Amino acid sequence: KAICWPFWENCRHYRLLGEGQIQILLCFYLFVALLSAALFLKKSWITTAWWVLLLLNFFKLAILVQDFQLRLNQHYMAGWVSLVFLFFPKKRELIPLLIAFFYFWAGILKLNSEWLSGQALYAEPWLISGKLLPAACIYVVVLEIILVWGIFSRRSWLFWTTFFQLVLFHVFSWKIVGFFYPTVMFALIAIYPLTRLRREMTQSPLQDLGRGRLPKSSYAVLTLFSFLQILPAFFPGDAALTREGRLFALHMFDAKVECEAYALLKRRDGATKQVDLYLNLPVRIRCDPIVYFNRAKYLCSLRHPQLGFSDFDLHLNSKKASEKNLHPIVDLKNFCAADPHYDLWRHNAWIGR
Repeated sequence: KAICWPFWENCRHYRLLGEGQIQILLCFYLFVALLSAALFLKKSWITTAWWVLLLLNFFKLAILVQDFQLRLNQHYMAGWVSLVFLFFPKKRELIPLLIAFFYFWAGILKLNSEWLSGQALYAEPWLISGKLLPAACIYVVVLEIILVWGIFSRRSWLFWTTFFQLVLFHVFSWKIVGFFYPTVMFALIAIYPLTRLRREMTQSPLQDLGRGRLPKSSYAVLTLFSFLQILPAFFPGDAALTREGRLFALHMFDAKVECEAYALLKRRDGATKQVDLYLNLPVRIRCDPIVYFNRAKYLCSLRHPQLGFSDFDLHLNSKKASEKNLHPIVDLKNFCAADPHYDLWRHNAWIGR
């Protein structure tokens, strides 16, 4: 069964597309994407290209909201860049700044012992292991928080050194996160050399930002994006485990989380049976309470008090890789009778720690 987004309340019955249908859908998406890019090459077609790109983004969004498993960091960042490109002025200045903000907030998220020790990684990158691994993780944080701003330098050597480091970082991340994320990032950061080679760098977007020379809308976008990154800090507990507030923030792996999830089925005669609910999903979401909230909602639709179970208790116990013991994150008695809901913007009382 699909893992529903938290704002779908009745995601219990749906129709799965076949492999052939999915291929047709993706080929259509690719065709429209190439058409949009081609239309932007001619000035007289810009208006048409703008509408095609807008419709393309709505089409993509319609696909992504079908299943929570499709919530990937690369879609999140590409969506933000598309939003700025479509609706905001001074794109050549704002988009490079926004991408730098991606790196900065990703670095802030990594300021924890899990990442700095290397335990947050799912696999070892190429040529880096042992004592080099923590050093490499610390370097990534320094690169994303401090060194990345060198991309706005008017000094060519500093610009190209920074750009080369970003490229190298994504090359080494390939083994850990797969091809999709680095490929998207290569496409996004290509704006840096393209805008630099197009015209002589006389004033950097970063200087314009600091001196108040950008439109108010640019400050609004960067402020909103930054607010969404600190939103998880307003929720109680460890956001790496509870995931509350992280839905609209960068989907970086700041900690490697392990968990167990099960339901304790109850019969009317008092008998109980434990059922494993754990799903071997991508690491970033496999221990998210949303996943097991949805599994439990579906399980409620299967109950039959006369022939099967009348209700069940939902349990989710999680821990970070550096911790020894699992901690209760969800311990909800009589789930179906309680009929809990998932609130996007407020703490959910049924999620602990």
